[in-house]
Amino acid sequence: MNGEEIVPTNVIEDEFQIVEQCYNRVGLLSSDSSSFFSDLDDETWGLISAWRCMYSGLNSKHCLAAGFINGSDIDIQIKATTLHEGGSPCCYIPSNDYDELNGILKPGSAIIFFTWGVPPCLNREGHILLEVETNAFVCSFLDRSSSDTKAETIPGHNCQCIFLEKSIATWWAKFWVLVK
Repeated sequence: MNGEEIVPTNVIEDEFQIVEQCYNRVGLLSSDSSSFFSDLDDETWGLISAWRCMYSGLNSKHCLAAGFINGSDIDIQIKATTLHEGGSPCCYIPSNDYDELNGILKPGSAIIFFTWGVPPCLNREGHILLEVETNAFVCSFLDRSSSDTKAETIPGHNCQCIFLEKSIATWWAKFWVLVK
């Protein structure tokens, strides 16, 4: 799917509208569906593609999408998201199995984190460094190739984080992590 340009069919006014539309569509997805994983990936790529359509040329901004699928049998609580580099809030886009009130990623559910950088200029590149902390692991994501993109299990937990995807291009990065 990556690389295939998806042109938004409706008018988009700003970055929050891009995220909101994706949020609404992903919120309808359930792990009970046989196309759940494919639909999640399609929505993530559609989000990145819409971003690329809106922010290109001299108005370019890097973007990063990091998705988690809870393939374990335990609840995973999202404790914090920290943007160390970038220029936006960290938006979260959960599937309908996510417990939003308590920040719990239930078994079988998924969540996508999306953020973007500041426009690059002569004294800054506009890169992104996002950290996601849960009760079981901590993940760091960069919008460029780096060994600092990693997942570390918190001592006392026996879950495993497997990177299903690490796609990085000039202006965007897309990651999928399976928690087992």
